[in-house]
Amino acid sequence: MGQDLQPILGGVTNVQVSGDPIQFDLALVTLNWDGARTSTGLFASWSNEDPDSTALVDREIYGGGARIGRRLTDSVRIGAMASYYTEVWTGPIEQTQDDVSLSLDLQVQLSPKTSLLAYLERYSRSSSPADFDENRLMVLIRYTPQAVSRELPSFYERRLNRRFVVGGEADQAQGADSEPRGNP
Repeated sequence: MGQDLQPILGGVTNVQVSGDPIQFDLALVTLNWDGARTSTGLFASWSNEDPDSTALVDREIYGGGARIGRRLTDSVRIGAMASYYTEVWTGPIEQTQDDVSLSLDLQVQLSPKTSLLAYLERYSRSSSPADFDENRLMVLIRYTPQAVSRELPSFYERRLNRRFVVGGEADQAQGADSEPRGNP
């Protein structure tokens, strides 16, 4: 089973705690495209929980979704995501539920270390005894101790700035550059 800081519908929620072993199979496929200003992605997942117990249910969860993001300026980014998951319980309890999630997000870089994030999310669960619809609005201020930069890491910049030379041409060029100017 997996744990994450943010709950995900269709993930490993509503799991009974048990000392019995559980076999957990998981498959994820993600396709991302990142352009200069726009990024998109498709994702699909399948998971299966098979507890070694007659008292616990077997769960199979499958679904997928899409996301898109756009950088409007150097400091403003917007995005949207939609996902759909189906969860099927078999065993002592026979149940199916469908989860739909839609979200919009906005990120504004206020300073090199501070940004404002706003999320509007809509969750909907149907086909289950616990159907619900939920809207969430979250506004966060994020502070990072080190400035956020779009530049390449310093070790990579050094590699790009390194001169690749064949033969002894670099030594001759460096020698010519190191001679004091004004001497013939």
